[in-house]
Amino acid sequence: MKYFLHDSNSFNDEKVTQLYIKFGYEGLGLFYTILEKLALQEKPILTDVLKHQLKVGKKLNKIWLFMESIDLISSNNGETFSTFIDNIKFKETYVYFIRLRKNLDDFIKIGITYFLDKRYSDYGRLGYEVEELFVEKYDSKKEALERENYHHLQFEQYKYLPVEKFGGYTECFNPCILNYIDL
Repeated sequence: MKYFLHDSNSFNDEKVTQLYIKFGYEGLGLFYTILEKLALQEKPILTDVLKHQLKVGKKLNKIWLFMESIDLISSNNGETFSTFIDNIKFKETYVYFIRLRKNLDDFIKIGITYFLDKRYSDYGRLGYEVEELFVEKYDSKKEALERENYHHLQFEQYKYLPVEKFGGYTECFNPCILNYIDL
């Protein structure tokens, strides 16, 4: 029997809590069922196949889209995955520095992703102008997470909270950090 490590504190995760507030146990049930399917495959699953297996109709699709909007699950190139599972195999993982601008909001986002284009288009759909500043490529998620955490701690005193909250909004910094980055 395959299994995936499940953080016993995951209910306190901000995104999981958002899902629960909006959709209750039905949302949590769909999320953890998706995680079980992904963990069994150990790789992304074709989105259409996964939705068919889980009988995702109109009602559950609203939950699905919400989970994508807050980055609990991601779909890219017709495949679905979740960063909640460490054993999913990807070619590489990226730590990115981007500048996001919208109205009077102007800040630097330091994040991690498997798919840069999808991540950038997600911010674009929120109405942000996206400028890629710097990208670091890693062969493992563990290395990338360590590096992302290093950068977050490095610039902690320059934290910035955007006007609009989105998945990862706590990983934003004042543009003055550009004075300390060798691009």
